[in-house]
Amino acid sequence: MVKFELQDRDLLLLQLLSRCGAIKPDQAKIVYGTEKYHLKRIEKLVKEEVLRRDKGYILPTLKGLQLAGMDCKPLHMEKYRYKEHAQGVDLVSMLSKWNWTPTYSRELKQENMLQRQSRAVMTIQRGTKKYAVYMIADNPEAATIARLRTDLDELPGPNKEAKINMALIFCTSSKILETITNAFEKPPERLKSLCILPYPQGVRYFMYQRSRNLKDLLDERFPGWQECTRNFADFELGKTYITGLFQNDVVKRKALVDYVKNVQQGEGSCCVVICRPDQQAEIQENIPGVEVITCPL
Repeated sequence: MVKFELQDRDLLLLQLLSRCGAIKPDQAKIVYGTEKYHLKRIEKLVKEEVLRRDKGYILPTLKGLQLAGMDCKPLHMEKYRYKEHAQGVDLVSMLSKWNWTPTYSRELKQENMLQRQSRAVMTIQRGTKKYAVYMIADNPEAATIARLRTDLDELPGPNKEAKINMALIFCTSSKILETITNAFEKPPERLKSLCILPYPQGVRYFMYQRSRNLKDLLDERFPGWQECTRNFADFELGKTYITGLFQNDVVKRKALVDYVKNVQQGEGSCCVVICRPDQQAEIQENIPGVEVITCPL
């Protein structure tokens, strides 16, 4: 009888699953690099009890992790969170082209950088910027929103050296997006940034803040613009402050509203918002006193 042995790509799959917990079978192609073979290989790994299936997802078994030489148990999570963790893996793939480095929640909790009960699926970091990332795949009840607010209030967790003071919340439906946005109209005070975005299209919105198209628009409309360090604006030119709201950053938006309402007239400045075309009407209605420029993605 031929002894079963793990292949190199099986080891990579198990390493991924030990960190993220669960993925859809077809997501395994990111490890195997094939269109069909990964599905056959999953069948074999399930038969050998290296993987198990649950609710349409694949998860590692303790036997599988031990065969891979890993001294850990499968990540414990509620079944309703399989989708969130699997989408986190897709998010990593999308962000990799922009050089963001992910760290999955299991590793963060082991280092006390997140609370044990945190719903964050990972952090992403590029340079000095680090975001805690949340994926919300089911319409949240009041208790879920309260837990999420506590999560954000408690960042970065017991290890204060983690310096996580920004967060991304991706929402998988327009209803969830509306619920979360309304719930965080008043964002946690300690956060420097809280972006609430639809998934998956919000990944593109998040990255647009540093896109070539935006820089071209700034060069055309505001030649000589500079980066701005004020909390409500991204760029400035003299007494003109320019704020990009592509990312739906509710912290920056609140700071902008407060500035326009209480300070702008006294300073004699002008505030300009650059946004997506679908945001224009809502911003003009709810942030009077700013000029709105749209920039198609």
